[in-house]
Amino acid sequence: ATPRFQMKAMMAGQSEAASAAQKEAELTPAGRAAARVDFKKGEGNAAFKDGQYQQAAVHYTEALSLDDKQHAIYSNRAACFLKLGRYQQAKDDADACIRLEPAFPKGHFRLALALQALEAYGDACTAFGKVLELEPNNKDATSGLNMARMQAERKRRQAAGQVDLS
Repeated sequence: ATPRFQMKAMMAGQSEAASAAQKEAELTPAGRAAARVDFKKGEGNAAFKDGQYQQAAVHYTEALSLDDKQHAIYSNRAACFLKLGRYQQAKDDADACIRLEPAFPKGHFRLALALQALEAYGDACTAFGKVLELEPNNKDATSGLNMARMQAERKRRQAAGQVDLS
């Protein structure tokens, strides 16, 4: 047999083994549960992509009811809540995401956006700073940090009774 044929046969064998392993996993209770979580997450992703943020949040909530240790699903639901203007819920989900996976930049970014919307500008600056620690070239976090700093300064001046000329 040629090396090319041997390689194809080996790859086909690996593919069959992977497929068998996947079927085996789906037969176990844990495998079925994981498949349901993935299915609900996929439905949420599709709804989000279609701009159906409320429906996406429902799907993500269903996924989290099956497995509440999925940091990415909390992050995705936080994105829905941001789009829906439900900033406290977005903050809560971003916090949950970060508790599960502290090195996940999207969790910190969504936390920063929620804090900014809640006018907690100092905390938003801290969260944007964490994103930049994890992803130094993140342009959205850089511009978000700059905006939050300006908003914090404006709020400080207003609290001090100074006129804002910007």
